[in-house]
Parts: sequence; C-alpha cells; structure tokens
Amino acid sequence: MFKIIGGFVLKHLPAIILAALIAIIAWQFYSITSERDKAIKDYTELKHALDIAKAENTGKLAELKAEGFRNKADQDKQHIADIQHIGTQYGRVINNDKATINRYRADISDKLRQQQAANSGNGMPKDDAGGLAGDDGNPAAIRLEEESPGFYKQAYSGAQQYIETLEQAGAVCAVDYNRCYAYAKSEQGRLGVESSDVIE
Repeated sequence: MFKIIGGFVLKHLPAIILAALIAIIAWQFYSITSERDKAIKDYTELKHALDIAKAENTGKLAELKAEGFRNKADQDKQHIADIQHIGTQYGRVINNDKATINRYRADISDKLRQQQAANSGNGMPKDDAGGLAGDDGNPAAIRLEEESPGFYKQAYSGAQQYIETLEQAGAVCAVDYNRCYAYAKSEQGRLGVESSDVIE
C-alpha cells in the first residue's frame, strides 16, 4: 500500500508541488485582498464618521455663534434701556444711538471736571488741609462774606449739583460694568469655560 502511494507521489510530485504552490499563492492572494477590502471598508466608515462629525461640529459652531450674537444683542438692548433709564431720572432724553450714549458719558465727565474745578469755589476757598481758610490762614477764621446766607445757599446748591453728577456718573459706570460682567459670564457659560479654567 505504501509502495503504491509512494510511487504515485513520486510519479506526480511536480504536479503536487505545483498544486501546493498554487494553493499557497491563492491563500496569500485571498488574505491580501481580504485585508485590502477590510482596510477600504474601515477607511470608508472612518471618512463617513469624520464627515458626520465635521457637519455636526460646523452646525454646533454656527449655533454657538448665532447664540452669541443673540446674547450680545439682548445685552446691548438691556444696556441701552438702563442708560436711557438713568438719563430719564436726570432729565436727559437719550435714544438708542451709540454715539448719543457716548456723548452722554462724555457730557457727564465734562460736567464732573467743571464742578471739580469750581469746587474750591462756590465761594469757599480752602487751605491745604481742606478746611475753610480765613484771611489769617486759620481754618476757624471765616471771612465775613462767607457768613452770609447767600454764600451758604450758593455753596449748598453747588454741593448738591456735584453730588447729583457723581450719582449719575456712578450709575452709568455701574451699568457699564454690569454689562461687561454679564457678557463675560454669558460667554463663559456658552463656551463651557469656567472662571477657574482661566489662567491668571
């Protein structure tokens, strides 16, 4: 039996070797093409996933941008309304024009500077220590004209105007600060950034 098999193998050895080589080559070809097909499939799926992620990211960015514009527009409206309310309290009509609001701020600053310059006035000269100064430099010695009711009435009126201007300027500064603070906080919340994440 073994002789018959051995004789058959020897007789057909070239054909067997050739068949074995063809089988090995076919298996290698199948393995390579399978890996290639799998790589193409994986690449296609990855590209599709990246395209979806890119589209979603683009949509999210557009949504965040639109939300930022809406937030800023709402805050601008509120800021203008606050400035108009302050102006109304002090008898000043202010529209929603940015240049008008800036002029309003500039007018308050000018008024403060003028009143500070006149502060030593209003009939009340002051010494270096800030006290009322008489002819002899003694804060306790007040000139006669400073004792008149008109002098004190004028001084009181000037002080009241100065306080009112300070209140008005303080209110505008507070509104400006609150707007900036609210905008910064809303942007942090919108972008998912906490104040603790900001590097000092």
